[in-house]
Amino acid sequence: PHGLKMKFYRKSYLSFILFFCFTFVEAKAFAYIENIIGDVEVISSKSERIVSSGIVGREINSGDIVKVYDNSFCDISSEDNRTFVRIDKQSEVKFTITDETREISLRLGSAYVHHTNNNAKKKAFVFSNHSQIYLTNSQIWLTSEDEKVDKIYTFGDELNISDKFKGIKKKTNKTNMIYSSSNDIEILHNNIDFKSIVPEYIFNEF
Repeated sequence: PHGLKMKFYRKSYLSFILFFCFTFVEAKAFAYIENIIGDVEVISSKSERIVSSGIVGREINSGDIVKVYDNSFCDISSEDNRTFVRIDKQSEVKFTITDETREISLRLGSAYVHHTNNNAKKKAFVFSNHSQIYLTNSQIWLTSEDEKVDKIYTFGDELNISDKFKGIKKKTNKTNMIYSSSNDIEILHNNIDFKSIVPEYIFNEF
């Protein structure tokens, strides 16, 4: 009887430890809100889909959606300092982290993304309406405000872009404006006035 009692206590103890671990220990957040102006919401990826007000320091986890309202913006930095995202006004971005990838999905509006590779094994991508962008040591600003075309401004860093439908692939390491649609990926080089499309802060702050 004494041995059975000890086995029971041991099993109960292990069950408690496992319960504690699964209940109270969560995966480390991918990123946090570094700076904010105006009205921002963070929509949780959890089943309850909790909506929280954006505040400096709030954690961003895999699956979370950050929604930025009019006359507002939100700066997000990853915990490892490899990825920085500024989400512009009237925009929405979803973050997804897997064992192999770091994915930034522009669901609405526009955003600036700066990513540093540092030979990390985890690959980073940006997705929008018509584009899949593989980031190495890359800076981009992109907008999906026009439903028919993604407009992508590159800063002269290496950038690999493909479309979502036909398997078209392009690569650039120059300052360009790129138009990506369901039919083509067009690199416009210097044949366009960038400042008429790209927000002023890109040239003043970055």
